[in-house]
Amino acid sequence: MPEGIPYASSNVIAGTGLDLNYLGQKAYAYSGAVGVPNSETKLLSFQTGNKIISGRMYTGYCSPTSVTDDIAFEVKLNGVLISARYTDTSKEANTINMIYFTMIIPPYTLVEVTATNISSATERDMCAIFTGNIE
Repeated sequence: MPEGIPYASSNVIAGTGLDLNYLGQKAYAYSGAVGVPNSETKLLSFQTGNKIISGRMYTGYCSPTSVTDDIAFEVKLNGVLISARYTDTSKEANTINMIYFTMIIPPYTLVEVTATNISSATERDMCAIFTGNIE
């Protein structure tokens, strides 16, 4: 394992959850399907180690057949909003649902990705995926 990377049981298996996982010089986090009602819901929440990570953050619906409500996504670094995205289902229903942006995460940074259903109280399955390289 590269120097400075925190050890946790989630760092040695592939799967879903809030945590960041390390595999050699790669880092990844997969939320899996998370039911998101009309309140802010965490999709990912993790603290980085002492290395810079550059990568892509993807957010969107987990299933292309369930695109029915408008969703707001937020990405925060150390509690500061750095990116927000609003899905407009009237315009996005027939497009690829996972949209990404490129980001660099500094060392020792708390990363949080949240989603809120702004159309209804009904839970919709949302996903967040982060994949990156440790620099």
